[in-house]
Amino acid sequence: MSIEELSSIIGRAVRSEWKGKWIAALAERSLKIMDALGIACLVYGEKDYPPLLAETFDPPYILFYRGNLAVLKERCLSVVGTRRVCRESAEAAFEFARQACAS
Repeated sequence: MSIEELSSIIGRAVRSEWKGKWIAALAERSLKIMDALGIACLVYGEKDYPPLLAETFDPPYILFYRGNLAVLKERCLSVVGTRRVCRESAEAAFEFARQACAS
């Protein structure tokens, strides 16, 4: 893929130096790691991409996930957080999720 083709796909000019072979090798290594860890990806526009997320201002182009996407078709609750959460916030999120699941 040329830098012009990439710029056309993403809708803006790519100003950095194009290192196609290096990027392809990095992508191959990343795919091997994802496969080993059971991580899959979902690309914007694919049939299973969450429709409400697609309607947001700047939806992510790729979603990485582990597990069964079919459960998202059921009634569910998602909690998104941070890697460095304080104890009080973790407890509040746990309690919120517990109460939501009970109802």
